[in-house]
Amino acid sequence: MPSRRVFTNGWVFWLARHPAHGLVLFDRADQEEIPTGSVRVFEMSGKSRCILPQEMLKSETSADVTDSDFVQIVTAYNAHKASLGKPLKAPGYDASASLEDKHKKFLQERGLPDNGIRPATGNRHHRITHCWSCKGNLDNSVDVECATCGWIICDCGACGCGR
Repeated sequence: MPSRRVFTNGWVFWLARHPAHGLVLFDRADQEEIPTGSVRVFEMSGKSRCILPQEMLKSETSADVTDSDFVQIVTAYNAHKASLGKPLKAPGYDASASLEDKHKKFLQERGLPDNGIRPATGNRHHRITHCWSCKGNLDNSVDVECATCGWIICDCGACGCGR
């Protein structure tokens, strides 16, 4: 399925646009009791889940999803999950840990020195990319960078050190 992979609250979702179903969200954790060859997606238009043929999604969707689309569909999906009594945060996800703490832990786990972080440098050389580790979206006009390698630091704590 051509899609945009996003990371939020410890979950990884895939967002896509379908000509008939509009903006859809695929959550790998929400695929229990689905017939073979099908997937469950959340449709923004109906703010509900539906089961669709996997091949149809692979051939008919596009990854043309904006940041605004991301915010809208994840907000609606989280409201739907809450109504079903499902957790909004992935098991073990710690939103209270600061990005600096996550980055320190990332470096420490690899036995690498921590030289700190530096402010976003988007004014000098604007970069938009994705995290090699979790595939989250990165933009150095808003995200801080590693003082050692210069890579944008992801919400998961990863940078380019040790790659």
